[in-house]
Amino acid sequence: FRSVEPVRVALGLPRVDDARPAAAGGLTGMLGAVVPLGGKSNRVAEAAVAGLGVAAGVVDGKGVAAVEVRAAGEGDALAQAIDDLARAGVVAVIGPTDRDAVDAAGPRADAAGLPLLSLSGRADKLAARKAVFHIVHSGEARARALAARAIAKGVTRFAVLAPDSGYGKALAAAFAAEVARAGGTIAGTVTYKPDTKSFAGPVGKLPSGGWDAVFVPEDAGTLALIAPALDAAGVKPRPLGTKKLRGGRPILLLSTAENLTGAFLVDAGRHAEGALLAPGYYPDDHDAAGRAFLERFIAAYGRAPGFVEAYAYDAAQLAAAAGAGGRAGLLAALPHAQLTGLTGTIRFDADHRRADPGVLYTVVDEGGGSFAIRVGR
Repeated sequence: FRSVEPVRVALGLPRVDDARPAAAGGLTGMLGAVVPLGGKSNRVAEAAVAGLGVAAGVVDGKGVAAVEVRAAGEGDALAQAIDDLARAGVVAVIGPTDRDAVDAAGPRADAAGLPLLSLSGRADKLAARKAVFHIVHSGEARARALAARAIAKGVTRFAVLAPDSGYGKALAAAFAAEVARAGGTIAGTVTYKPDTKSFAGPVGKLPSGGWDAVFVPEDAGTLALIAPALDAAGVKPRPLGTKKLRGGRPILLLSTAENLTGAFLVDAGRHAEGALLAPGYYPDDHDAAGRAFLERFIAAYGRAPGFVEAYAYDAAQLAAAAGAGGRAGLLAALPHAQLTGLTGTIRFDADHRRADPGVLYTVVDEGGGSFAIRVGR
């Protein structure tokens, strides 16, 4: 794991031994990354670099590829970083993390024939480009996945409780469109101001009946306030199949639960039992498929990974696995690639956005007053 910039994330791991010229351009086993270290996006950038560090083997040397990291956020610096990485012989570039930066980097990547695996969560808002592939499930995609999963489980009548914001409107519209496509119905939609902290009022405005599940596009911290308010109002989040409850009726809670951590369980676990959550990734230590990554990440950084770290790791896995044919080979392979990663079985649609539904999670009662977030099956 290397960085040619004087940034604190440079960890000094040597280039992997099998990095070698590929017939179709680039060095197999050599990846690049462009992240906006410093400024308002620094936290996201550091998270991405941490995920790439595990892919590069920063602790155990079991990396899938060497990674050249360049710190660049926008404008000339971003263009220069893409050009420098192309000349350095990388097979693909991972990043940037910001929507505008991806838009700026796309033409440069196209011109160089250099695959770019974007880490922006705004894929639905970005123009399709030949060399750009979006590894992160957008909020809209995760909203659609929740609707599809609920309908597949037999739920057809929904309510929506959403912030009156661009994010809330976009995800509510995506959810409603998927419900309509599958033959379901939306009984009612209630919006609230994004800075709302008490939810008795908004919850009280939900239709009195005609729905069995509620979709809440929100961050996990705010969802931890909403779930108890639903419970108190007598529409109680519980697992599908729950028949009767004292003091109310069972409903299914659906949410994108952005930035989900275990802290959600402290405040809302018992009020959100059975909820289906689509944060992109959550570190479920009971999930056999992701346990090795989780253990390696904790060994490297002393903390659990979040969704950005997981998507960055998956991007490196994908590029390394499909990059044996060099840049041209990778560009030809990515539209048809399929790889089981931390964030789902990765595959892309015609616009190079994630076509797979990703991984959904659920809140489970483990007995003795203990709740956990597990991969939903």
